[in-house]
Amino acid sequence: LRSPELRRSLPHDYAHQSLDRAGARAHLRLLAQSLANEVQLDPALDLLADAFIRSRPADNRRAIVDAAPWIDALFRLELTGWKGRDGVAAAADPATDAAFRTLLIEAHKRGRLDFHRMTVAGTPIAMLATIEGPGDSAVQIKIAYDEDWAAFSPGVLIEMAYLEYALDRRKLAFVDSCARAGHPMIDRIWPYRREIVSLAIPFDRW
Repeated sequence: LRSPELRRSLPHDYAHQSLDRAGARAHLRLLAQSLANEVQLDPALDLLADAFIRSRPADNRRAIVDAAPWIDALFRLELTGWKGRDGVAAAADPATDAAFRTLLIEAHKRGRLDFHRMTVAGTPIAMLATIEGPGDSAVQIKIAYDEDWAAFSPGVLIEMAYLEYALDRRKLAFVDSCARAGHPMIDRIWPYRREIVSLAIPFDRW
């Protein structure tokens, strides 16, 4: 971030239900205003505005008629960043592309796909795809941002906007970021961990 006052660290445990997020919201509004001062955000998709978040339906998962264009845009955006350069973006491998695309389309058919995006002049600069499971749980499948806008942290902004939506509107109790361990941004705002183990089961002993 070019502005020193915007280089503060994200607050610890932002996703904790009991955390007073007023200070973090004020900081994010400052960051959003810095971005808005330089560009004209598309009003209908401005995930930064408090009024938009408050007025957003608690359940908008069926609002997207056709998920394919959103998936295409997400995969293209992911290719432009470090995942594309390292060859680990979904679209970098046909099999991976097909697997993720099938997962997202099937989730959309079941009314469980929750897509978020932030655009400038109609072009996405940050996108997030989440699948809601049974009950009050969700899993973040893919997040991507345009590195040309990295000075304004669009990935952080869309993540924080999603948390406002998930915690305050959807009232979700569990969201898995699916981020790697030690992630510099996710580790600060997601307070809980779920233990995951790998098991090797010898079939010849059954």
